[in-house]
Amino acid sequence: MKKFLSKFSNKKGILSIFIIGLLLFVFIGNVRGETPLDGILKRVFPKGDVVIAWVNGEPVDLNSLETMKSIVLTNQPLLSDPQAYQEAMQLLIRDKVLADEAKNRGIQVSKEEAEAYWEQMQTYASQSPEISAMLKKQEESFSGSKAQLEKKIITLYQESLAVQKLTEQVFLEAPQPTEEEIRLELVNNPVLNQLVLIPMEFSDAEEAQTVFKELEELKSYQSVSAFEETFTSYVQKQTNPQPGDFLHKEFFYQEIGELLDYAQSAVDIPENSIEIYERDDRTAVIYLVLQSVRWTEEQAQEQVRDLLWQEKQSAYLLAFEDDLIKNAKVEYIPEELPEEARLALTGK
Repeated sequence: MKKFLSKFSNKKGILSIFIIGLLLFVFIGNVRGETPLDGILKRVFPKGDVVIAWVNGEPVDLNSLETMKSIVLTNQPLLSDPQAYQEAMQLLIRDKVLADEAKNRGIQVSKEEAEAYWEQMQTYASQSPEISAMLKKQEESFSGSKAQLEKKIITLYQESLAVQKLTEQVFLEAPQPTEEEIRLELVNNPVLNQLVLIPMEFSDAEEAQTVFKELEELKSYQSVSAFEETFTSYVQKQTNPQPGDFLHKEFFYQEIGELLDYAQSAVDIPENSIEIYERDDRTAVIYLVLQSVRWTEEQAQEQVRDLLWQEKQSAYLLAFEDDLIKNAKVEYIPEELPEEARLALTGK
């Protein structure tokens, strides 16, 4: 289950999440990085759907089970159908127990807050004919009127937003990393400094000085972006034509001595500056500094502290969810389950 949930932890963009929500028609959960939108229509029962289980007194319908099974198989195609049913049911149980826990903690979301979120999502839907078509299809599958559907969706938004608030609470309950944990992490995985520049190498130092003076003059009146293009064009004249991005040299280092000679001289140069580095009478390098990041000890510690706490929060949330699932009261209705699902979930 944890492996499956991790696939949903890095979604980017509300619009893409909205598409997923409409396609899946099922609530997947509120792990880090997700929004209440993910499958908000999870329990808008299609016509003729049936309840196949109760979780802490809340119904689970057959459509949600079958839809979640399809999602599981899409993400884990090597699973057998029985395994997919078991995984799907675990995820649906997770949905129910988190909603139940939010209620137990007195976490509430106003109707106005849910309506505002729904209006925002409708705006995204109006920007895509495909999403609008899917939404219309979902409306047609609902046994009531459009107004009743929207009312039900608002109710589900209230619940899902409450679960998100619960998740935020649980994250804050996670233990902070200790100073010893931070120290060991810095020893095993030191925070690396970063340097990004565009170098232009010359076999004639005198020629390099001439070009450098030309570039200095151009830089005095060109914008940062325009000068980067100008500098790139100069580099391309010295090498085989290739995309500008390929000319960028990116260095990650702990000690300055790890860098190439000209890069060492670039460490203390301000970003968007140009400099010339003469190796000897014959060779020289002109470079444009694009980015230079050097961490102080305090900054490195703070960065590691944040990363470790995020890891602890994720682990704490998963343990919290697992405990809720373990203690959930689940009652199946065997006669309403398809045979394969019944065998997978009840063993008989």
